[in-house]
Amino acid sequence: MKKNFEILRTYRRSLVKEIDDLDMDQIQKIPKGFKNNIFWNVAHILVSQQILHYTMSGLTPLITNDWIENYQKGTYPRFINTEDEIQYLKDKLITSIDQLESDYNENKFISYTKYESQMGFEISSIEDAITLNNTHEAMHYGIVITMKKLV
Repeated sequence: MKKNFEILRTYRRSLVKEIDDLDMDQIQKIPKGFKNNIFWNVAHILVSQQILHYTMSGLTPLITNDWIENYQKGTYPRFINTEDEIQYLKDKLITSIDQLESDYNENKFISYTKYESQMGFEISSIEDAITLNNTHEAMHYGIVITMKKLV
């Protein structure tokens, strides 16, 4: 599992670097042909990870419910984000992985509610969820890179 945490941490650090040089308009602009923006994609990455790892394990997520409601699968950007929210997101991208690894090493993920992904993968353990999440984050990382070229 150590390699999976290393991969996830690398994705997250790279993602923060990618959005660091964007201004408020760029991070929130919805490019033609898309239904969301860079901020939504990055927030969705954080929310999905929290749901896959914490909620599905019966644990309390490390983010508030309003973040989950606004950025979970099936949602779209509905309001202008603040610089404080952007900074919170960047910080949480990194600290949440440190906490996930710590919680995993402390065996806090005792049970897991089976879940079938949109592509038909069955996730039945925290290890499955961490592996799937890395794939999900890679996909959204690619979307962010593409959007960045369009804003």
